[in-house]
Amino acid sequence: MLAVAFAQLDALLPEAVTRAELPRHLYWIEYWLNRDEPDNCRADAASICHYDLPTIERSFEAWAEGRDRYDPELVEKLRPLLEERNLDSAIRKAFVILKERMVDVFGLSPDLDGSELVNTVFGKKGSISGEIPEAEREALRNLLDGLYGTFRNPASHRDIRPTWWQAEATLSTVNWALKHIEAYRRESKASEVAARPSADPEGPTPRRE
Repeated sequence: MLAVAFAQLDALLPEAVTRAELPRHLYWIEYWLNRDEPDNCRADAASICHYDLPTIERSFEAWAEGRDRYDPELVEKLRPLLEERNLDSAIRKAFVILKERMVDVFGLSPDLDGSELVNTVFGKKGSISGEIPEAEREALRNLLDGLYGTFRNPASHRDIRPTWWQAEATLSTVNWALKHIEAYRRESKASEVAARPSADPEGPTPRRE
């Protein structure tokens, strides 16, 4: 029973989250219980309660937070879903955030979504056409169009139960797209500021009487 319980926990946890000494302690608990010597595994049970589980919890929280690596809005809105292991809801929410970000950054209609939205931004005549190298534009269009088709559409139209590795791959790719879009926003603002005419550093020429 202990091996089954750990296998279920192990399948739910992302690979980056430590398992601490939980497998070893569970092994010895099962070992001594099978020999009907429960007193010999009391220390292992105590270690699980006081060390392993708190360590795993802290590691999971650090993984879920990841504010230096992940988009802040993505972290804020997905963290409760990930903590409750609502992976399908987390994937759907991530795509809502991605859609709203593209609509906001590129000033588009909120009615756009999916491939239509991607093509409006990254298509040959899209918002970003001419702003970045053509090969990069085409690659981004293909990536985001595939992202919607591969990850978002199945989650929207079917009752799926994604694993942690599937959710992590999806959310990491959405996060990458959000980071890229934010980088474009910053670069665009910097270009606008640089293009503005600067004031004469010496000020206006004094009027002669």
